[in-house]
Amino acid sequence: MIFHGGPSDVVLLMFQQTSEMYQAVIEDRGGFAFICDHGMGHSIPQGPAQAGVWQFFRDHPYGTKPSPYKDGLPKGFLAYCALP
Repeated sequence: MIFHGGPSDVVLLMFQQTSEMYQAVIEDRGGFAFICDHGMGHSIPQGPAQAGVWQFFRDHPYGTKPSPYKDGLPKGFLAYCALP
């Protein structure tokens, strides 16, 4: 679960581009990753984003493979998150 704030999320590096490269590296190594582009630039989303992160952690205890999200995100999950 990789967050970035879209094309305006830049502080020393371009977080959108870096996040997409990070996702590709994880997947190339056989891992599971998806992007959450909240579109808020370089600010941390509050509220629903926090609940989504906790849900992700609950659904992915250490060593969970394959991801229970591999075929789709749970119903009602953060709308700005997407599987590749």
